[in-house]
Amino acid sequence: MVVTAENGTAGTATNGVRTVRLSWPHNNELDAESPLVALGRTGDDFVLVVADQKSRDERACDPFITALSVMVNEDPFPGWSMDNRQMIWVKTYSENQGLLPQLEKEGWLRPVGSTIKQGFVTLPLAEVMLSDTEMVQRCALCEAWESSETKERFKRCSTCKRRYYCSSAHQHQHWSKHKKDCKDLVKGRLADVENRRREAGYLPPKPASPEV
Repeated sequence: MVVTAENGTAGTATNGVRTVRLSWPHNNELDAESPLVALGRTGDDFVLVVADQKSRDERACDPFITALSVMVNEDPFPGWSMDNRQMIWVKTYSENQGLLPQLEKEGWLRPVGSTIKQGFVTLPLAEVMLSDTEMVQRCALCEAWESSETKERFKRCSTCKRRYYCSSAHQHQHWSKHKKDCKDLVKGRLADVENRRREAGYLPPKPASPEV
């Protein structure tokens, strides 16, 4: 169940997940459908997903809609703000055009004024203003998503507090793969985590150093 705000476009589900209907000026299909969306986190990436299970079933596809955070080669992990909030480089091009002002208005993201150039686009830096319980999480093992109706929220790794699991069994099964990342995440060695993701093909290779 989702309790909507007075304007009927935003609200908080009974399990604490924040939801909103966005305008998609550069995606006619989504703009016409106007699904209820939630901010999701998968690993260290932030995305928008279809919030409620009914809409997911009707779409008959993965709830993922679009990526919000972008891995920038020069600064893949911007870190945290003075308020201890996660910082991300925000994708504002292609189907994401026009989304950042809406998410800022809803209090989900807060641009901090910094930008970085990647290729032909300029990416703004923003704080993620929602707490973990206000977002939907993804199981690090089976990749199942929470929804706005999930009654028993996913379990978080108590050590690194950065990975989630749909069950204790999946957390135990994933430990052999997660333990290296877990230690590095706790100690702030994000570059080591990044390198393993590159080796696994999750990130583009680092650009070659210019010849002197």
